[in-house]
Amino acid sequence: MVFAAALFLSVAGGCRSFHVHRKTVFFKDYADFFGRKHFDLWVKYYWKCQENQFLISGSDMIAADPFCSERNILHMGNYRNFKLVTYFVAHAAAHIRKEELENQIAFLEKYMRLDKVYLEPWRGELASHEQIEMIRDVFHAHGVEVAGGLTTVIPTPEGEDPKPRMFDTFCYNHPGMRATLREVSTFIGKHFDEFIIDDFFFTDCTCPACVRERDLYNQKHHTTGWEAYFWT
Repeated sequence: MVFAAALFLSVAGGCRSFHVHRKTVFFKDYADFFGRKHFDLWVKYYWKCQENQFLISGSDMIAADPFCSERNILHMGNYRNFKLVTYFVAHAAAHIRKEELENQIAFLEKYMRLDKVYLEPWRGELASHEQIEMIRDVFHAHGVEVAGGLTTVIPTPEGEDPKPRMFDTFCYNHPGMRATLREVSTFIGKHFDEFIIDDFFFTDCTCPACVRERDLYNQKHHTTGWEAYFWT
């Protein structure tokens, strides 16, 4: 699947927000982790939801809040009390074909119904306008809301030495990298009224330009070290 490994349940009506890692989890794992009582409840309502074609991931809903009563769970059909949101990563956005996307959505819809997708056009490579519009239109045709997503990473510019940084995060003292970030943000803004920034919106670059700017900042603010420069 091209969707991110994590799905997000935005839960209302007394159930807490719950972050669900979509890994292969066996029934016994749920029983051991959540306790036999809630596991039995999961089994009972999972199959009831399947029979009624609610397309609800019963284990996630019940695990989200052990204080949800059986009565409340019975009335959660078709996601009345939460929104299901996922993140669509840039490599797939750049390369996936419409037929493949339709097939993957059809598979997903057998088990759950997405409410919203954050579509990421950039993660070191930029998808085309045509690709983003195609993906957005396909999701809209399936009744899924689409917003933008941005992971602020960038490869080392051609001809330059690698910078001392983790995960290819941006050096914000590099004019070329800032120009790329402006270009990518403008690209996303042409397609979406809303976008989120991934948690890679940090920097730990210690290149000569960053050292110079750190020293100037600390001198001006009478502080010392990287912590003051990065976090204040």
